[in-house]
Amino acid sequence: MRGRTLGYAAAAGIAAFLVVVVAVSELLVPAIEFSVLVGLPAGVGAGVLVAAVVFVQFGRHADGTPHPLAL
Repeated sequence: MRGRTLGYAAAAGIAAFLVVVVAVSELLVPAIEFSVLVGLPAGVGAGVLVAAVVFVQFGRHADGTPHPLAL
């Protein structure tokens, strides 16, 4: 189950990265000429954060019970 969880985390992280990069870059085009240079770090941060949350929340304990959703 760990491989599937890792795959879900990677897919969610990549999707979040792409959405945030495009959104931030397009919003900043009128204000900043090289807006992609701002969008890329924001996308990396969002992608890593989303991947970590998905990996932790969808992971399971050694006995197979799921993690609680509340911290």
